[in-house]
Amino acid sequence: MKIYLANCLGFYPKQRARRVPEMVSDIRGHGIEVHEPLGHVGDMIERGTVQSNDLTRIAEIDLESLSSCDAMIATTEGSGDSTDPGVCIEVGYAIAKGIRVFVVHDRDIERPQLNAMFYAPGISIHDSWESMFKALLNEFDVLS
Repeated sequence: MKIYLANCLGFYPKQRARRVPEMVSDIRGHGIEVHEPLGHVGDMIERGTVQSNDLTRIAEIDLESLSSCDAMIATTEGSGDSTDPGVCIEVGYAIAKGIRVFVVHDRDIERPQLNAMFYAPGISIHDSWESMFKALLNEFDVLS
């Protein structure tokens, strides 16, 4: 099984150094292969060396990888008052491709409700990493 991890945390050096590796480790700990899109460009972003002509290729690589995944985990963590636009595009692409999406969205007082489009068929929303994993593993145990 292969999971695509959609998140915006890679753009924040402290989160990239701490939280993203924790998420990737959690996924791999369940015996699941993971593609974390910023994993292959994070160093360029931190150094500020991503050129505008690189962005198209980065998007192509990420969408090719997403197309080869069985499911997506999308987290709204770190996205502030609204969901990251890149995560929104990735979720929409996954739904269009028929890829199951599991969203982790902690509905605390600081973050508003998700956009209505996140409630589309093919998306399940969870308020914790743990409940999302339980649903993902249960669903794919049934499907496999």
